[in-house]
Amino acid sequence: MRTIFRSIFPVRCLGCGARSLTPLCPQCDVAPTWPRVEVPGLDWVVAPFDYTGAIQALILDFKFSFFLPSGRRIQQVLAPYFKGPIAADLLVPIPGDRHRENERGFRVPEWIWQDLLPMPPVSIVQRVRKTAALHGQSRVERIQTLDNAFAVASELLPNRARVMLLDDIVTTGATASAVATQLRNAGAVEVGLLAVAATPLD
Repeated sequence: MRTIFRSIFPVRCLGCGARSLTPLCPQCDVAPTWPRVEVPGLDWVVAPFDYTGAIQALILDFKFSFFLPSGRRIQQVLAPYFKGPIAADLLVPIPGDRHRENERGFRVPEWIWQDLLPMPPVSIVQRVRKTAALHGQSRVERIQTLDNAFAVASELLPNRARVMLLDDIVTTGATASAVATQLRNAGAVEVGLLAVAATPLD
């Protein structure tokens, strides 16, 4: 009901709280900061935004309120920076919590990136066991939690594939590392990560 109401009537800007017909008003528009991100087990990481402020508000609104205009606004701010060919053979969205995905009806990373990149994402990685919530865990704790939590459909992985993982947020990078390990075990020769935003380095 809340989503339907917000689709019909003006909403509050997620950045400043002013009344707005869109999730972000013109005064709160966002520009990429291209934070430096390094994640063990990945060949490279690209995340245009720091996970703060208006972009954080957009992601949370899309993920947990399922408000599609916020998702479309994320796509709009990303679109100018992702044109042309990419150096990957396969785009693979990182699977999230299965209950959340069933509730939404889609995977957040796949929804965000599918119209911005020159090939469709392929869901060859599945979460094969339920894990404890990662929020509040250290990187070491997350690695332990995610041990053997993912499986790869290796028959769908091209020989010596270069894989680009897709996600919305990079925090510790433990999830991406766990997925990359399984992909390398299945034969991938390069695994990188493209995300919308990264938690700022301390």
